[in-house]
Amino acid sequence: MESLNVNLGDRSYPIHFSEDFDQLKGQLDVFLKERQFSSITIITNPAIAKLTHNFSFFPKYHQKIIVVAEGEKSKNFETIQHLCEELLLNHVDRKSLLVAIGGVINDIVGFVASIYKRGVPYINIPTTLLSAVDSSIGGKNGISLCAAKNCIGTFHQPKAVFCCPKILQTLPPVQFSFGMAEVIKYALLNKELWTLLTSLPSPLTAQSPNLSEVIMCCCKIKADIVEEDETEQTEGSGRIFLNLGHTTAHALEIAAPTHYSHGEAVSIGLCAALLLSQNLKVTPSAPLAQLQQLLSLYKLPTKLKRPISLAKIHFIILKDKKYIGKNLRLVLLKSIGRPVCYVTPNLSSLDPSLIQLGFH
Repeated sequence: MESLNVNLGDRSYPIHFSEDFDQLKGQLDVFLKERQFSSITIITNPAIAKLTHNFSFFPKYHQKIIVVAEGEKSKNFETIQHLCEELLLNHVDRKSLLVAIGGVINDIVGFVASIYKRGVPYINIPTTLLSAVDSSIGGKNGISLCAAKNCIGTFHQPKAVFCCPKILQTLPPVQFSFGMAEVIKYALLNKELWTLLTSLPSPLTAQSPNLSEVIMCCCKIKADIVEEDETEQTEGSGRIFLNLGHTTAHALEIAAPTHYSHGEAVSIGLCAALLLSQNLKVTPSAPLAQLQQLLSLYKLPTKLKRPISLAKIHFIILKDKKYIGKNLRLVLLKSIGRPVCYVTPNLSSLDPSLIQLGFH
């Protein structure tokens, strides 16, 4: 398989795609031999930790494996402190390499790598569809507080990303479906990917021959956006477009953390974005029905499982990173492949659309 680069000057790095575990090992071996790391620390979750020895990703190099719980619940200061203390106890220095193997682990390790001894190198090996197409790329790392998701964070690019779609075959089907919400987000941002997804003869699975092509397409879309606007500074365009559906999604995750995975929340958030696009006259006919049909194909929700208070959602959105001054910046859609940043000071303008999804 091929590789692509995220071109960021002296922070540039490759995304390597491999057909199987043997090729993945070979790519890692080349990467490690080209560099002189003083030690290597693998940070992963309990399920992957059981497999790391069998995979023999690092037969000669790894110093230690640190295990942390997978999932959004681990994105907190307690986990960050624990990891930093473990690294210190194991004499990890600024020329050591951290290796993130997992899903949400990418966010956590990237954050730790950015602050431990003022910055150490790290690489990502995503093991979920969501991390393969999104969180492992772009160097945007963060943890959450009780009232705001990802509101504490840094930009710290990895040295490389190693993506092996075959790893995704180890996922439960429901986890693969959750990742498809992020893939569908990218399809709304890119007409070519939308056409590919909607023309497949059957839904994507971890065994689909088209999966590698879809993952690489998502990675290319994100790499291009990150190259244009690495730290989300471009006003009204650029990296903010990657937040399509995420304002509602993040609020939903905070409001009902035990009821919605990130993928499920993004699915509902995408429906909210297209409803808002219609109701706020951004587009005369957003492809809402087609989106709902596509989400349903992957068993993703298109409305709330149970009602949630609009007042609660308003309170959470006021803490959102995209709420600046007295204005909320929303990513809406003019048409497939044509996102737009919509600025509003009036949160109540969201209510008619959210009510259609089950908020009250």
